[in-house]
Amino acid sequence: MTRAHLRAAPLDARREAFVQALEMDGVLSSQQAWRHYALIPNDLAGVRSTDRTAQPVHSQPGLMVQSRLFVSTARRKSWATTTLTHAAGVAEIRHLLGVGADADWRIETTVRRGIRHQPDAVWDRGFYLCAVEYDTGSYRTDLIRAKLGAYQDNRMDEVIWGAPSPRRCRNLEALPEFRDFRVLQTRWF
Repeated sequence: MTRAHLRAAPLDARREAFVQALEMDGVLSSQQAWRHYALIPNDLAGVRSTDRTAQPVHSQPGLMVQSRLFVSTARRKSWATTTLTHAAGVAEIRHLLGVGADADWRIETTVRRGIRHQPDAVWDRGFYLCAVEYDTGSYRTDLIRAKLGAYQDNRMDEVIWGAPSPRRCRNLEALPEFRDFRVLQTRWF
């Protein structure tokens, strides 16, 4: 179902699609609920959530955003705000790419032994693997290069890097390492 069709669907269908996405992504914001599912927080009564104030763009300390963050597990409610919003950023990349809840999309929440830099998510496209990374703008260039190198060493065929600010996206696209990768402006808020 396309996003336009989903937004026009009955409330129960939109709510069910949201809950299915939440199970896949772990965290979704109230802004995403509205943007992708035409749902307001009252439509999602009974879904676990936590209200937070966050700084979504590292280079803009004056930009603070209020959001209700819906979480798939009770444990996630206690996560740090930056961890929750980072997960919502990864979820936004999935939504922007149109990756459905039935796709082979894995959130990488555990550190695997021997892998220093792992992506936030891996999208198995059947014929190749795609590393997905969300960056608020806090990563230094040397860390970005290390992450890209690690993804290539771990046989990732594609990298999609999301960032919330247009300036950060332009800076990433200017790096020679990104000539073969995609950069998406990604706003969970």
